[in-house]
Amino acid sequence: MLDKKLLAHKLKDLVGGCIAAALAAMALYGGAADELALNKRMCENTESMALPSVNDTESLVTVNINTASVHHLQRLKGIGKVKAEAVKKYREEHGGFKSVDELANVKGIDKRILEDNLGKITI
Repeated sequence: MLDKKLLAHKLKDLVGGCIAAALAAMALYGGAADELALNKRMCENTESMALPSVNDTESLVTVNINTASVHHLQRLKGIGKVKAEAVKKYREEHGGFKSVDELANVKGIDKRILEDNLGKITI
């Protein structure tokens, strides 16, 4: 089992800022009220920090095309089950993708799909 304290510190180092501190407190203490209050005080001077709306969270998704399941590949715009399965098949037949642009070699994936998902696809 992953150590919660280690996870919390890695999250804080990776993301930084008060959002990470609040998430770290929830990971460490299960959302204990005292810890969340402490993290709220840490964030007092961050009025300009905007959290994404529920509708914007899709833009935060990244998908590693070399490791993603068919289900996770479908998070990409324009990728349904059939195209996701084609991506997985291509990946297995070619030993993985060397670049994001190589995704265009998969049947059914065109430049438009690549452009629509720019910044969401990783290798």
